[in-house]
Amino acid sequence: MENDKRADELQLALDKAQSGDNDALTELLLAYLPLIRSQAGIFAGMDRHLKEDLAQEGLLALCRATALFQPRRGPFGAFLKVCVRNAMISHLRRRPIEEIVDEEWLEREVEPGPGLDEIVEARECLRQAARFLSDTELLAMDAFLETGGVGRAARALGWPRKKVDNALTRARAKLRVIAPGDD
Repeated sequence: MENDKRADELQLALDKAQSGDNDALTELLLAYLPLIRSQAGIFAGMDRHLKEDLAQEGLLALCRATALFQPRRGPFGAFLKVCVRNAMISHLRRRPIEEIVDEEWLEREVEPGPGLDEIVEARECLRQAARFLSDTELLAMDAFLETGGVGRAARALGWPRKKVDNALTRARAKLRVIAPGDD
């Protein structure tokens, strides 16, 4: 009931904004600001200046989307999300390479990840151990070896981090039993 009322209010604000009512446009901006900030945060990561730039792009995209929206093509929220996302991606593509590459970061010594030989060897061991592991454990191990981290494996699989972590823990325990002393 409450959601229906809010949806009706937003539809009325959209109709008024399309007719040139600035107060209605302000109402839409405030209503969709959390969506815009969320999208900006996804694209900007920890860079707060970039997040602010992307949020500005998102607000401009909302103004353009309000003018371009046609109800017969679907709901405004979905249309807006696509417009905001595309505007942010376009902004990122227009950035000069100097802004993207942090030279201090490049100069830092980084722990090298596993080498190609280690990855190939680990995958071969995983193939041999496959008959002892569940499908979930195999997928988690493969994603972990491919990405080099639990969080990245979870994102690659679309699983919660805890599920990947638990699967890896079970797989390690089984592998220790199969090949003791190879830790």
